[in-house]
Amino acid sequence: MSNRNSIFSDNISVQYRGLDARLLQLGNGEVAIQFGPDGPQTIILTHDDLKSEMQYGHLLFPSEKVKTPGSVKLTPSAILEKHRIDTYVKINREMVGPNSAKGVGGLQTRRKAIAKAAEILNDKNPISPSTLAELCKNENEQTLGAAYKIITKPVRARKPTLPERVTLCVLSVIDEEILLKLPKNLSVTHILKVVKEKIKKLNQPELKAPSRTWLSKFLKKLVWKLLPKSGLKATEFKKLLRNAHRQFKTEYPLQRVEADGVYLQLGIVDDDGNYLGAVTVIFIIDVHTRGILGYSARVGKGEDSSSVIYAIRHALCEKKEGTFSTINGNTWPFHGVFSQWAADGGSAFISVPTISYLTMTCGTVVETVPVAAGWLKPFIERFNLTLRLNFASQLPGYVGPMDDQKQLEYSLKENAVLTFPEFKHYLECWIVDEYHHTPHSGLGGKTPYEAWEFEIENGWEPERPYHEENVELPYGEQRVAKVSGDAFHLGVTINSLRYNDEDGRLQDIARHLQGLGHPPRVNCEYNKNDISKISVLDPRTDEYFIVSSVDFDIREGTTYEELKIKQKIKKSLMSRDKPMVLANDENLANKKSELAAKNKGKKRRRQRNAIPEDLVDAINKQSESNSQTPSKSFTSQFLSDLSSPLDDVEDDGGIFESD
Repeated sequence: MSNRNSIFSDNISVQYRGLDARLLQLGNGEVAIQFGPDGPQTIILTHDDLKSEMQYGHLLFPSEKVKTPGSVKLTPSAILEKHRIDTYVKINREMVGPNSAKGVGGLQTRRKAIAKAAEILNDKNPISPSTLAELCKNENEQTLGAAYKIITKPVRARKPTLPERVTLCVLSVIDEEILLKLPKNLSVTHILKVVKEKIKKLNQPELKAPSRTWLSKFLKKLVWKLLPKSGLKATEFKKLLRNAHRQFKTEYPLQRVEADGVYLQLGIVDDDGNYLGAVTVIFIIDVHTRGILGYSARVGKGEDSSSVIYAIRHALCEKKEGTFSTINGNTWPFHGVFSQWAADGGSAFISVPTISYLTMTCGTVVETVPVAAGWLKPFIERFNLTLRLNFASQLPGYVGPMDDQKQLEYSLKENAVLTFPEFKHYLECWIVDEYHHTPHSGLGGKTPYEAWEFEIENGWEPERPYHEENVELPYGEQRVAKVSGDAFHLGVTINSLRYNDEDGRLQDIARHLQGLGHPPRVNCEYNKNDISKISVLDPRTDEYFIVSSVDFDIREGTTYEELKIKQKIKKSLMSRDKPMVLANDENLANKKSELAAKNKGKKRRRQRNAIPEDLVDAINKQSESNSQTPSKSFTSQFLSDLSSPLDDVEDDGGIFESD
């Protein structure tokens, strides 16, 4: 049995629909969900029911939540601060109640919670309501809870000690000489010799090879977690080093994947030339073939769970022709469920939505490496350097790494010429047409495409994700939205965007909820990397369905950052002074005064607005009346029309003679 928790494990801690419980195997394909003494009664479910609950995120495995690397050690002051934060969050949760969608509460509720917590803690400097809201949000989204910023190791600004091309040479040599060959004896001198030869072939005299001491320390970092503090013999070190290298050795594709984000100093503009910001891309690479399984890109610095989930979805799903850009007409065959996921401990990679999505789509083993420890995921680090040197450097507006951040932002804005769709087009063309078809030294001279096709020809096939039809549903950010409109015909609004479906399913759900006495609110999921559509949970069937935006300006693939920029530009344009050509016209002012004097003392007659239903009823009644009246011939109708006016004329005073 696998050592990781699953629905087939026995007596494990789970979280079922937001409540802590234990999962007990009963046999015959059934399990019991047993809650605590203050919880509801025990629930009996089948394995199929549990798979469905896990698919929709109702069943989580808290024991699988990623911890910080190694044991968590806090200073006495940090312990007190964590207790202080937990107290504020706990009291706020008690006041908000279990029915709150986010557990944050309103401003007044948070103020009351702060006052109560400050009294209990005797806190002379209580936190602000906005800080409490952020802590409650972290409690929901971070696997380490509200105090995760205290627990996690702060990331220090990293300044590269070697040029990027030199670092790429070192990583490539480690890939070729160590990870590929797995030598019995590791010689730092030999590795340094190969690095110098590779740097010399670049024909750039300004590039210098690293020192032997630096290279030795860099190699030891590969196994820093396995090395004891003292008393290690040379033979023991070599044995541990070989074992550590084997953790990167794979036997088949998708056995291990690595993920990381890269911030490119490349400015992006919109279609009108307005500056949007720099771009951040998250990649997922297959270690065995070095092929790119999937990616996601967003405008802005930093990584979020929506981007990571979007990249995972892209990696899992088959990439059909026409869904990506290519100049040479190549395919993008890399996809499928992977067994082991390696990423750093950034908040986007260890968030609750990310871990839940990984669990319910492929049940993969999650391996978290320390932040700023790229040597523990060497393949994606090498790819990131290749991306900068061979792709980003060819794009107009790429300024490269710079130390002065203020100067960097200024330079980015000055040199930004590419739009976001243009960037994605060139990125996909480079991946599909160039990178996947370039011989790789770590693959023995094969290209990533050839390595993948070799495994396919030898009988290996990628595994499709469980419930594949639901994998492509938007996921990452949660929101409870109200179905608006008197007849529930206006859909839902999220981030100032309105979403509605042509089939009227949202309207039917709202009417169903109203009939049960519930407010017309639905659970929605969306992804910041594509806000053109959302997922809505149908409470009648417990199934998600896609609802698209009705805003014609929002095209498929529009990101949340693009929307914010558009809204900001629109607000700025709408705030301009309007030309008031009629406001100061004297003639109009005199006419208004005359009219006001004329109507002085008169009251406006009230009129009832026409109701469309009444008009329809009146038309229907008139139609029925016309159908019941016998039709006249043309002659009788004509004579009747001629005689009708004369019949109504009064006495003519003897002007006309009677017959």
